[in-house]
Amino acid sequence: MPPPDPYTSDMNVISRAGVKITEVDKEVMFLILTLWKDDWGLFIARLPLVVDELERLMQADSRADALMSAHAAKILGNIAIIAQCLKQLELYQPWATQFDQVIQANIDLYRDAWSKTRGNFRQSHEAFLRKEFDEAARVAKPSGGKFTYPYSKRRTKETVDTMRRAEANRDIVWAKIDQVTQKHVADFENTCVYELLSRPQTLRRTAEWVEPAKTDSKAESITNRDLWELNKPPSKLFLDEPAQESKKFKPEIKSKTKVKTKGDPTEPATAEEATPPAEATQPKFAVDAKALTVFRTLFFDPEGTTTPGLIPWNDFLYAIAATGFKIEKLYGSVWQFTQTKLDVERDIHFHEPHPMGKIPFKTARRHGRRLMRTYGWHGGMFVLLEKS
Repeated sequence: MPPPDPYTSDMNVISRAGVKITEVDKEVMFLILTLWKDDWGLFIARLPLVVDELERLMQADSRADALMSAHAAKILGNIAIIAQCLKQLELYQPWATQFDQVIQANIDLYRDAWSKTRGNFRQSHEAFLRKEFDEAARVAKPSGGKFTYPYSKRRTKETVDTMRRAEANRDIVWAKIDQVTQKHVADFENTCVYELLSRPQTLRRTAEWVEPAKTDSKAESITNRDLWELNKPPSKLFLDEPAQESKKFKPEIKSKTKVKTKGDPTEPATAEEATPPAEATQPKFAVDAKALTVFRTLFFDPEGTTTPGLIPWNDFLYAIAATGFKIEKLYGSVWQFTQTKLDVERDIHFHEPHPMGKIPFKTARRHGRRLMRTYGWHGGMFVLLEKS
C-alpha cells in the first residue's frame, strides 16, 4: 500500500489476492519491514543484527535469495557495510558510550552547519525552478530519437553518426543548464552538488567515422587523432576546459619512483615545458585469452568494431584475480577486491549481478570507469600472454 501522505516513508504490505504466502516469504518480509520502518523494532534489535539475520536467511534458503531483485540486493549490500561499520564503532569502548552525549552537546553547531549548507543548496534549487529553466527542459525532451545512443551495437557509419548526434544534443542541454546556473546561483561552488559534479572524470566522445581501408595496411588509428576533441567535457561550468594545444593533447605525467596504479588527474602539457614528460609507469598485464576478453569489454576501445556482450560473473572474478587481486565476498551482493601485487592505496567493491550471474555491458563499462578512476587502469595495459 502507498504511504498515507507524501512526507512519510511508512508503508503497509498486504498479500496479493490468490497468492499463497510461505513461511520463507513471511520471514523475509518481517526483516525487510523491520529495516524500512525504522521504529522500536529496529531500535531494540539494532541494525547489524537484523542485517546479519537477513544475510543468514538468504544464504541458507535459495527461496529467500530468489525473492531479492538485483536493485534490492545492491541496496542491502550497501546497508550491510554501513551496519558493519556501526557494529565496529559500538565495540570501540569506552568511547562509544559517549558518542550520543557529544552529539547532543554540539547540536547547535551541527544545526548551524546544516542551515548554511541548506541555504546554498536552496539557491541552486530555486534557480532550477525558474521559468528560464524550461528551455533546458525543452531541449532535453527525448523526442525524435535525438538521444538514442547505440553504444552496444557494432560500430558502423550509421551507429557512429547516431552517437555523435546524441552527444551534440547533450551539449546543448548542458549549455542551457550552465547558462541558468551561472546567472542565478552566486555561491554555487560551496555546495555539495557542485563538488560532486566538478570531480574530474574522463569522458570519451565518439570520433568521426572513417571507412576501413580495403588494403592489408590499417587505417590511421583513432587514438592518433586530436584526443582533446574526444575528451571534451559536456559542461564548462562543472568541468572546465583546461588550456590545451590546438592540435595535440599530451597529458603531463610526473615521474615516479614507485609503480603506482592510482594516478592523479592529468592536465594538458603547457608550452613552457622545456623537456618532454616522462613516460607513464603503468604496468602491463599479460593475461590469457579468457581474461583479455573480459578487459576488452570493461574498457573503452575507440577502434572496436565488434559487438560487446555479457560477462559471466565467474569470468570477471577470474580476470580480476589474474591481475593480483585477492577476492572476498562480503554481505549481500558485495565483493571486495584487494590488490596484492601492486602499490595501491585502496580496495574496491563490486556488486555481483542478481539473480542472473552475468554482468550487462553497460554495467561492465561502469566497472571499467571505476577501475580507471581508482587505479588509473585503461584497456592498453592488458596484452595477450604468449604461450611458451
